[in-house]
Amino acid sequence: MHEAINLLLVEDNPGDAELMHLILEGISEPRYTVINVSRLEQALQAIRSEPFDIVILDLGLPDSSGIDTLRTLIKAAPMLPVVVLTGNLDEQIGLEAVKAGAQDFLNKGQISSQLLLRVLRYAFERKQAEINLRNAEQQFRTILDALDIQVLLMGIDHRIKWPNRKVCESFGLPREEIIGRFCYERWPGQNSLCEGCPVERAISTGDYQCEYRKSKIDKTWDIKACPVFDEQGKISSIVELRTDISDRVLLEEQFFQAQKMEAIGRLAGGVAHDFNNMLSVILGFAEMAKAKAPETGEFSEYLDQILQAGTKSADLVRQLLAFSRKQTVVPQVIDCNRILASSQKMLKRLVGEDIDVRFKPAPDLWKVMLDPTQLDQVIVNLTVNARDAILGVGILSIGTSNVVLDEEYCRIHVYVHPGEYVLLEVSDTGCGMSKEVLSQIFEPFFTTKKRGQGTGLGMSTIFGIVKQNNGIINVYSEVNHGTTIRVYFPRFAGDDARPVKKKEHASSDGNETVLIVEDDQAILEICHTILSDSGYTVITEKDPLKAIEYAAQLKTGIDLLITDIIMPNMNGKELQLAIEKLRPAIKTLFMSGYTSDIIAHQGILAEGVHFLQKPFSKEQLSRKVRDVLDQ
Repeated sequence: MHEAINLLLVEDNPGDAELMHLILEGISEPRYTVINVSRLEQALQAIRSEPFDIVILDLGLPDSSGIDTLRTLIKAAPMLPVVVLTGNLDEQIGLEAVKAGAQDFLNKGQISSQLLLRVLRYAFERKQAEINLRNAEQQFRTILDALDIQVLLMGIDHRIKWPNRKVCESFGLPREEIIGRFCYERWPGQNSLCEGCPVERAISTGDYQCEYRKSKIDKTWDIKACPVFDEQGKISSIVELRTDISDRVLLEEQFFQAQKMEAIGRLAGGVAHDFNNMLSVILGFAEMAKAKAPETGEFSEYLDQILQAGTKSADLVRQLLAFSRKQTVVPQVIDCNRILASSQKMLKRLVGEDIDVRFKPAPDLWKVMLDPTQLDQVIVNLTVNARDAILGVGILSIGTSNVVLDEEYCRIHVYVHPGEYVLLEVSDTGCGMSKEVLSQIFEPFFTTKKRGQGTGLGMSTIFGIVKQNNGIINVYSEVNHGTTIRVYFPRFAGDDARPVKKKEHASSDGNETVLIVEDDQAILEICHTILSDSGYTVITEKDPLKAIEYAAQLKTGIDLLITDIIMPNMNGKELQLAIEKLRPAIKTLFMSGYTSDIIAHQGILAEGVHFLQKPFSKEQLSRKVRDVLDQ
């Protein structure tokens, strides 16, 4: 308490007021400064004009009487502790006054200096404790309101006692209108306790409970319920914390999906590499046999069937390579509108007369760096899927636009970088897809079509193309409400790149010396046979180290090195560098079942790098060798 306490005495009886003055003057510690007024209105004016530490209030005043007098004073100065004066037989009124907000009461006929001192001290201390408690509660509630999660204090009957700001925002109601409601009213369409309610479990077990819950509006919540115990050890209330983790769950799903696709891509790339080696041997020797077989007859027909099956298999492998981002591409700066416009006639023939194809190109569309054949692959595959999804008459819309993806978009989309993109949007009025189908559409060989009507590689091919070009693909679909696919390619900001025209040659034969290094014996043999028949001097070697040793010892020149990229002891790029040290003028042709970062970045070849994709035909190998040697 202060050294000098300002006390306001509200007493209209001069004798009682004089007695109170005498008692207070006789108290030396603490010292009281007393101001006496005889009416309630005077008391209200006094507390408005100067500060007081405590009030002694007679309930029987000329301008007011009873408990209403106390209530009026407390309303005007809620922070002031009040001690009520009562008559000799008014103890019941004193108790009512305490209930109404007074700190204590004194019977006028029983006042002593010790009693008065004790009552005043306790009244002041209780009021300060009450103020401190109220301030602490307010501070605590301010902290809870500042949290970005929902906090509810609930009774064991599941009625809300106090909600924080986040709960009020969720309800769209002020706090007063939420207090007293049942907690389950927060959930859309819920009119009773949720099944497995964590609050109910906390009440029944007395332990902390938590769970993830998905609402009917596709929101995912992290719910925690903690029991609060009273002095007797009984549960008096429950604190529930609700956190909207929908964005986090979405990001986790996207991350796991990306991980899954990456793993499948690595598997697909490995399978394609090994399978391409075998296809190269099958197609190569079938072509050689075809060249020596009679032009007619069963034997020739059998070879035709082998070549046809091998070619179809090679097409499937190329789609796998596109999905795994291992295919070789030659990007150019292109105008998507121009390429899409030129493909409209073909697309209309592809979908038939019942489907209305609508092309909506954006004016002043930005350029992109992309292999034109890849854009053709994307639009054809999307068109075929839309055609198959539309049962009867329908609409296929193809549109382009310039878009800027900001930080907010990237926050809820994994692996998306903010920036400028060219958007290709393809929408159909078809049957749509369920969530289960949507989660698998990019997986190789997954298809919803009937057996024999689809390979399941269309969407996976698109996925690979988009990712290889640092793009983004999003699919939006609902059953019976059609599908919209949005593909974003990064805007090209550099100078236009002009494709280099290749020189045409009348013949692929030659007489140069070629060194072939390949660890697969069968491929080595077929390459030797094809090039030897074309007039070249061919040297073959399975081991790169031995090839280097041979190149160092050979007295005659070597015009061309043909090497596989992935080999034991040394890769193709390392072999090229070692051979070039011995023979600086030598040219190099790489071949592989797929490209790798050894000679390309994301399957994109640097300028001056020559590459032959396996499997290849006799004509493709001969022509590629001739092209490289003539450059």
